[in-house]
Amino acid sequence: MADYRKDVKIILKELERQGFRIREGRHYVIYPPDRTKHCFAVPRSPSDWRGMKNLIRDLKSLGFIPPPGGELELMNILCAQ
Repeated sequence: MADYRKDVKIILKELERQGFRIREGRHYVIYPPDRTKHCFAVPRSPSDWRGMKNLIRDLKSLGFIPPPGGELELMNILCAQ
């Protein structure tokens, strides 16, 4: 679970860099730069082992572009399958 939280923090930083707005509460609520798209809630802890894969998939539908290489490389590979 600690890895999920660390990875979510990395993703949140990248989301902010790409212009997404983030509100913290019980969940992280992510607002895409394109206001015609819906907001998205991210749980603070995973519900199952596919949590990170599903998170990346859902964020991509909002316009998130995972950066190549680095700590997110494995998640990119998982989501491409």
